[in-house]
Amino acid sequence: MLQRLVEPDGVKTKPVISKSESGKKTIVIPRNPSAPVHRSEPKVNRRAHGFQYGIMERAESTLLGTPVEIVKVYVKVDRLPKATVMQDFASTLWKEFRKSGRELHLEIYVPDMDLDDLAFISAKYTYEEEIEFWARKAVLYGTKYLR
Repeated sequence: MLQRLVEPDGVKTKPVISKSESGKKTIVIPRNPSAPVHRSEPKVNRRAHGFQYGIMERAESTLLGTPVEIVKVYVKVDRLPKATVMQDFASTLWKEFRKSGRELHLEIYVPDMDLDDLAFISAKYTYEEEIEFWARKAVLYGTKYLR
């Protein structure tokens, strides 16, 4: 049974049905850009580097025998910040959350993103230093930052 999961109340869109030469049917359900497909905005109750942010999730795990803490952060912004500014912000969070003997993985999300998908900023740290930092611009397609 095919269920429609992204259609908001009161909005009706018609599916497009096409047939290939082999006789197979393909049904394409057009997405409504105003449909709420993501979970609601997380609570923003902290402040650092001029950003309002909130912790969405904290989890502990191991990666190849090394203890890892994963922290998902939601940053409330109107304009997309530069990667260098976000790197400073991430290093501030690292100083707050780091623990001896474990790695810290920060996943930073901005508004209008799918909060269940890949993060805009990913940063990995040991107790002593930054291991890696990257900004994924591709995850912003379809948001107000990249249309």
